[in-house]
Amino acid sequence: MGTTWSVSRDQALQTCERRYYFQYLAPAKINSRDETLREIALLKKLKNIPMWQGELFHSLVADYLQGVRQRTPDLHLALLNKIKARIKREWEGSASTLVRSSARSVNNSGNVTLFEHEYNEIPIDVDYIEVTHRVENLFWQFVAWVEDQGLVRSIQQAKNVWIEPQMFGPQAPGFEVDGIKVLIKVDLALLTCDEQFEIFDWKTGALPSHPAGAMSQAEFQVAVYQLWPHLAFHHPLDAIQAHLVYVGADSISQQTFDIDQNVLAYTLGLVRRSIAQVLFYDNGYQNAELSLDDFDFAAAPSACQKCSFKRLCQRTLEI
Repeated sequence: MGTTWSVSRDQALQTCERRYYFQYLAPAKINSRDETLREIALLKKLKNIPMWQGELFHSLVADYLQGVRQRTPDLHLALLNKIKARIKREWEGSASTLVRSSARSVNNSGNVTLFEHEYNEIPIDVDYIEVTHRVENLFWQFVAWVEDQGLVRSIQQAKNVWIEPQMFGPQAPGFEVDGIKVLIKVDLALLTCDEQFEIFDWKTGALPSHPAGAMSQAEFQVAVYQLWPHLAFHHPLDAIQAHLVYVGADSISQQTFDIDQNVLAYTLGLVRRSIAQVLFYDNGYQNAELSLDDFDFAAAPSACQKCSFKRLCQRTLEI
């Protein structure tokens, strides 16, 4: 595991053990001599359209918030023009270079290969123009929400601000659990002038429903993020809040979460259990005690629909 753990790593393992193997354990490189390993390396780079759209939105928002922090005037249109050009470039590059093609190259002009292009599953009503409209609409809705919430002033006056910081390197957000580095990928975090620690996570979907009393995957994610200021900076729990912000509906929905000793203990327990599972598979594979055959298929067929590696499993199952 390389002594690191993250929510996304846990999510991959819980969704499908074989996907976890392909994504994290297979010694796959683009220049591998083995054809299957080359294919795995290339398939790892696929992004489905919702994922790509989310990355575009997050990138646009990060640039916008950096401009807010730096008090850059009239930045909206320049940022939109930049993202529009990127969307067109990446869409056209993806359409022209596929893993399944004889060229087997990822050196397209946009450096993105979309799952839907690779598997020939582009929805009839979706093209780069539709994606552009969607991202632009989400952005303007988000800007209005930021201004309405007073976040502009909060960001400009905060003692410290993290805007989509890198997950790797000496300054990367994170903390240790039993000697394992837990990596944190926050969209926005603020240490305010009154010592409140505010953490935000943007979701490009609508607010989902889930059973009352159960912790959703998104809630687990931000609960882990709340551990970061407490365990890394010894920030008091009662001064830490997390916000899930869903921008995918007609209006933005926000959920706010506090953390106390009970939530802390429960979340740490889930993290430790997941770390134990990850170590079992990682160490077992590295020690040659486990092979791909020991990694199970996804329990639900729906998990395979947008999986980048489904072609490999279809070959194995001869379907």
